[in-house]
Amino acid sequence: MSKTAFLEKERARITDEFATVERLEGLADDLSGEPLAELQDIVHTLLGRIPPVRVQIAAGLLCLAQSTVSRWANAGLLAQVDVPNSSVVHLDPHHLHEVMHLLRAVRDKGEKNPDFTKHLRWALQDRQLAQSHAVTQGLAELDRGEYVDL
Repeated sequence: MSKTAFLEKERARITDEFATVERLEGLADDLSGEPLAELQDIVHTLLGRIPPVRVQIAAGLLCLAQSTVSRWANAGLLAQVDVPNSSVVHLDPHHLHEVMHLLRAVRDKGEKNPDFTKHLRWALQDRQLAQSHAVTQGLAELDRGEYVDL
């Protein structure tokens, strides 16, 4: 198989896997509680089965130029993954998926912001913070009324 055919096959497979994840996430709007949690677990598992994604494939998924995706990866906006015996930059599929959602949200709003990368970085940091155990525990304590007035 030629290198071009191999890359096209890889692109098609990864694009299809991300499309499957997106279709499943589309079902989440109608779910809550345990079924929603189970669906989110399935999505997380499926993303874990996607191999690290080449920059050129990620560019297609994000509808961005390959040079833009490379700059974002070098700036830390897209998490890079080391792939043994490869000199090509590969990206973490979980993180790529997260950026896909953030980028889609910005595009859906029709915003054109020259500071987009700065806002993307803030949004990613906010998501990381929101998933922090200490933050979720603190918010739960607030919900239960366990706080001290200053």
